[in-house]
Amino acid sequence: MTDAADKQTQKDPGLAGLVLMLPILILQFVFARFARRLDRLKQARRTRPSPRNWRDHFGRLRQCEWHIHQLVANGARQVLAFGDVDLNFIPMIVDVPEDMAWSEPSSPAALYIRMQEIARFHSDPERYILRHATRIRKREADAADLILRSAEGASRRMPATRISSSSSIENAAAEYYYAAQARGPPQSTQFGKTTPTPTR
Repeated sequence: MTDAADKQTQKDPGLAGLVLMLPILILQFVFARFARRLDRLKQARRTRPSPRNWRDHFGRLRQCEWHIHQLVANGARQVLAFGDVDLNFIPMIVDVPEDMAWSEPSSPAALYIRMQEIARFHSDPERYILRHATRIRKREADAADLILRSAEGASRRMPATRISSSSSIENAAAEYYYAAQARGPPQSTQFGKTTPTPTR
């Protein structure tokens, strides 16, 4: 019985190791199958011809992106003014302006990516609006900090002006008075000629 128990104890670790390796093997098999599937999709994308009417979606794409621009801009303005966003009170213009700067997708894949971005925005528009408002706050804070630092640097470079005391002003006035007495009375000029001032 002792020999049988020892043999059973020696076999158990190997069986436990196989049981532990089984999920890893299954996961490796799933990854390999997913990689093969991804390769087939890439190959199909390269060889599949482009749809003929993919440019017909440009008008709707332009209108959707125009609405998103309005929601983000006016929603961020609402957040900065009131601290919160309410989609029901965001003003919007339905028609796209003719002078709107807009770039057309260069390929069907680019069109698909931009449609995905539209769907991603409409899944959680509040998150995009709040993120845009946070960026605006950060830019304003950085600009204010730059202005303050520029003002501080200009004040340090500006030479300090000495403020004279009342006694120094009085001394300067007395010196000017005595200097004027030493020079004598001023002479009047007429048409460029200097004539002495008559004394009484």
